[in-house]
Amino acid sequence: MLLAQEVNSHPSIMSQGLSSVPIMPVVLLVNGFQLSSSFYTSYVLRLCSWGYAVLQYDLPGHVLMKKLIPDDQEAALLPQLLRWVSSAQSSHSNKPSVDVMSNNLYHLPKIDLSSIVLAGHSRGGKLAALMLAQANQMGINVKAAALIDPVDMNFFTRILGYPSAVDALRGKGAKALLIGAGVTGSCNPPKEGYHKFWEVLSPLSWQGVIQKAGHMQVTDASGALGWVLDQMCHVGEGMSHENAMELVNAQLVAWLELQLRPGPDTEAGIQAFQSWVESKVKEGALTFKIK
Repeated sequence: MLLAQEVNSHPSIMSQGLSSVPIMPVVLLVNGFQLSSSFYTSYVLRLCSWGYAVLQYDLPGHVLMKKLIPDDQEAALLPQLLRWVSSAQSSHSNKPSVDVMSNNLYHLPKIDLSSIVLAGHSRGGKLAALMLAQANQMGINVKAAALIDPVDMNFFTRILGYPSAVDALRGKGAKALLIGAGVTGSCNPPKEGYHKFWEVLSPLSWQGVIQKAGHMQVTDASGALGWVLDQMCHVGEGMSHENAMELVNAQLVAWLELQLRPGPDTEAGIQAFQSWVESKVKEGALTFKIK
């Protein structure tokens, strides 16, 4: 297997003991092109604190150059990834274990493999969309999807004949949370970014655009590499990575709770979320609409 995988659970949940942990839906969070899972730690911690298990993987290779896998082939790995989770859960039920491929210590929560969420950033958003389009054919029950500033195609992928996720979703009646970065550039060209995905998503989808965020500001990229990526992909004036990711996290949690846990508590939470959205729109930090 080419992938290093781990299931993360927030320490505040795990400290209660596995017997008290509720059954957790699985969120597959797919990295952007040549990016590492560590770029998305803020999302992992927030989701786990809300009772979601998060599955990530890193392709083999160096921090600056990982193995290249064609989009259609990588999207087709979804059943294999979920089989790994199922096998690991049944083999090491209620026991800490070590992933021999990545040497990461993980704890296996009680996972609900009938409640799958697909999410990703940049190319990872495209891969999540391709998986969403193919899920029924794969026999996988996807309960929700979240595309974070997804990018569909570029000059090279067109030459190589890679599939378009937007074309794959067209006519499928797919619903999703769509997050856009208001600052565009070569990393997220407007004609291949969130606008394009919005056209093919079904009614009741959400779109939230973080007005002053660049493409990489919705990640935990930091240090010298983070600075380089920000310069390549542009940054918004007065917007930090932390603030941009908080704007994403609030929408992500609200969307998943509405899709997977409907009920009176969620309705009350959505009302509070609505007030939060209105305040952020008034500040000029966010635009938000429901299809």
